[in-house]
This record gives sequence, structure tokens and C-alpha cells, in this order.
Amino acid sequence: MKADIETGKNILMEALKSPPVSDRDAVFHYSRTHRLSRASRDVKDLNNGVVRKPSVFGIFRSSRSHRVLFASIIVLCAFIAVIARMGDVHKLGGNKLAVSAMRYEGATFLVFKKTFAEGAYTGPVDVAVSPSAAENSSIAPAVFTWRVYFTPDDEDFPFSIPLDAQYLTALLRTETESLSMKIKVE
Repeated sequence: MKADIETGKNILMEALKSPPVSDRDAVFHYSRTHRLSRASRDVKDLNNGVVRKPSVFGIFRSSRSHRVLFASIIVLCAFIAVIARMGDVHKLGGNKLAVSAMRYEGATFLVFKKTFAEGAYTGPVDVAVSPSAAENSSIAPAVFTWRVYFTPDDEDFPFSIPLDAQYLTALLRTETESLSMKIKVE
């Protein structure tokens, strides 16, 4: 038994002095030309010293995440454009006009909110409001008129119209300019 232990120790000492071939340092072969043959066109161009300036659209097409980002930007811009187009904000003589209309107990209330801009028109404005022609094509529509005065302040111009229409047509006219709009009554 003692001899077996001695033999085991000798085998262990020999294994520690010279490990088996599979445990020795692995030999790696590196070939730059082989690596570059499998590289992308951009890496090959960089290796050859060719520098290309990327275009804006080239950057957005370069990877899937960039394409998703570009599509998100386009959708967001389209959404903003639709919201801005659908809003009832108009310009008359450099002034911004926000329009809102609502119906309450058989009367329609219409409000023009004017935001003054530097150098914008001040003076008299004629306002004419009637139901849209498509709703009452057989009858001559009633026209309600007012005259308001734009001042260099932000102002609200509320009107009450005694009719029950879903859409109104409004015409605003200054001395030099006019604005026509279709308004949906909420």
C-alpha cells in the first residue's frame, strides 16, 4: 500500500513538472488580411485611409435603431403638423387669432382671442358670422355683423349668436386684409 502511495506521488510530480500537451499554451495564428477579408466596407475603407463624411440620411440608415429613431422623428413631426393645422389659430394683420365656439341653450357663443405681435395691425375690424352654406342651402343664411377694434394688447372678443348650427363661417376684414374661416361649434 505504501508503494502505491509512492507511485501516485511520483505520477503527480511528473504531471506537475510537464503538463499534458492539451494543457500547454495554445498557439494562436493571426492574419490581418484574413481578418480584413471578412470585415465590412467601412472597416476596409478606414484601413485603406479612405475617409467618407456621412450624410444625415446615411446616419439614419446605418442601423436598425437609427432607422427607428428617424421614423419616430418623422411621425412626431407629422403629428405636430396635423395638430397645428387642426388648431383654430389664424393670422390677421400680424395678430394671432384663436377661435372657439360652443352651443348653450339654443345660442351659440363665439370667442376670438387676439394675441398682439410687435408691429401688428391695430384699428377697426369688421366681423361677419353666418351658418355654413352647406347646412342651409335652401334658405338664405342669417348674417350677424360686428365691428371691433384691435389695440396693442391681448384681447378676447366674445359674441352671442341666436342660432343652432354645427359649423359657422366667419369673415374678418381690416382696411387692407381679410380672413375667412370655418368654425366647428362644440
